[in-house]
Amino acid sequence: MPGSTASEGEHDVYLFGEVVLPVCSPRLLRDSARPRRTPDNLRHHCLLQQRKLVAPFKKSLVSPHSYFLFQSDASRRKPEVGGFLVWLQAEALAAQ
Repeated sequence: MPGSTASEGEHDVYLFGEVVLPVCSPRLLRDSARPRRTPDNLRHHCLLQQRKLVAPFKKSLVSPHSYFLFQSDASRRKPEVGGFLVWLQAEALAAQ
């Protein structure tokens, strides 16, 4: 879990990290004239031309990016903000 990025008077709550993987249309995956042997080969293709997407490689990467909720000192004292934070953390945990 990354360290705090909050400014003075703010508090941050880590929600979740990010895992990324390349996706493309099934049509591109079947195109033998333009093979995709490595993820780097995908940079020469338009990947999002169809609504249905497939993962051409099994490997995913953990991104250095994460998602946080930032709260001011004033918002931390509001019960509705606390309730929202509890709900949001439960949703983030359930999605993992």
